[in-house]
Amino acid sequence: MKRTLSAVAALSLAVLGIAVAPSAAWAATTTVSGTVTDAALNPIVGAKVRYLTANSEYDFYTDSAGHYGGSISPESYVVKFQAAGFAAEYFDDSVTLAGATPRVLAQGSDTVSDAVLGAESTLSGTITAYTGDPVQAGVQLFSENDGWESVGYVQSSSVDGGYDFGGLAAGNYKISVVSPDSDNLVDEWYSDRLTEVEATIIAVPPVGSATADVQLAEGASIGGTVKNTIGSPVDMQLFASNTIQPDAVRAITSGGVYSFSGLAPANYTISTYEHDLGGFFAAQTLPPVAAVVGSPATADIVVTPALPAESEITDEIVPHSGPLVVAPGGTYTWTVPSDEDSDVYAILYSTPVYIGAAPAAVNGVATLTLTIPSDTAPGAHKLSISSYSDSHEGTQIERGYFALTVLAATGPTVDPGTDPATAVGAGGDPSEGTAPHGAAASLANTGLPAAPILAVAPMLLVAGVLLRTVHRRRA
Repeated sequence: MKRTLSAVAALSLAVLGIAVAPSAAWAATTTVSGTVTDAALNPIVGAKVRYLTANSEYDFYTDSAGHYGGSISPESYVVKFQAAGFAAEYFDDSVTLAGATPRVLAQGSDTVSDAVLGAESTLSGTITAYTGDPVQAGVQLFSENDGWESVGYVQSSSVDGGYDFGGLAAGNYKISVVSPDSDNLVDEWYSDRLTEVEATIIAVPPVGSATADVQLAEGASIGGTVKNTIGSPVDMQLFASNTIQPDAVRAITSGGVYSFSGLAPANYTISTYEHDLGGFFAAQTLPPVAAVVGSPATADIVVTPALPAESEITDEIVPHSGPLVVAPGGTYTWTVPSDEDSDVYAILYSTPVYIGAAPAAVNGVATLTLTIPSDTAPGAHKLSISSYSDSHEGTQIERGYFALTVLAATGPTVDPGTDPATAVGAGGDPSEGTAPHGAAASLANTGLPAAPILAVAPMLLVAGVLLRTVHRRRA
């Protein structure tokens, strides 16, 4: 689309008599072409010709005359030829990537790369369960000729478990087998290996066939729940990993419930995905859990919100009710606005600490009952209220805060929530909070102590009366 628009713009400018220099995207091209035939020089229809670099690839397909062609960027390429019923090869007559002759394409050149393909070799077998039943599994093929890169993928038959790879050149191969989670079978590399490094090499002869049958073992399982601190289910991605296999297994909770099945017997570390749900929850990793065949393991997870920097909390909100002056160790209730459909979470700043959650808002209002940590320093603080919603458009996070003043933990017992001057709205509500015994009624006093001033006051009054009397006599 961008090139089409550029062409239209250039044509419009040309009509107006304005010269336009060709863009780099248009100038930096070169033409490639060629013909793919069999040993008798008959054209091969539908052969795939792939031009490869470290960062890009271009695919072409031959027509009824065995011809292909097109334009690509000028770089150094290796060229691979593949066709059904024929052995794959690289230019020029090499079955291995390492032996391929690079095609260095200059800008504006027309380079021809032909190929004559020989007869194929094949690799086939069956995939069955430990019970002997056929398994419809994914079978992936890796080739030493191609630097142990994947060169093919097929599904085994649900009827007999059979699979087949054709179009191979002679060489060494490995296969991996991945079964459906519902089958509770251990995925493996041929034969009975858990890693690619340990996989058995399958030698495929020239213009011949090789067989590799795989029987999958019964798997172990680990399951559990993911909830927040008030017991609400949380749906997110989890990963299970062990020290034997390099790749972690993924599970997605549904209604807060998850299950890993088809696990090889081992100790697994289960962790949450730190970027899931927009990174709303802090990443967690459970202690190792033993997966044993025939004995499902359980591991429940309780998630808490991540603690963003105070500088990220910039939207000030006004609570509908609740105190604005609180005491360490006191428990208070606030009602706050919230537009999201998830539970509401509270974080106290300046040093962030998660202090609790409340069920999702009803009619845009959430009610939180929270306890101020007993070691909270007196002074100005922020109480951050956050929630999220998750949809096909992504995770939307809502964060806001309102200011709190925390009293010093000394002095007479008071309930800041009952003082109209320290609560949201008129009159204050005793139900809005209870302060612990010994909580201060105010911030630290400043100026002179009151008791000495009161003791001196009568003497100052008498002195004032005497001075006034003397003044009158002089007059």
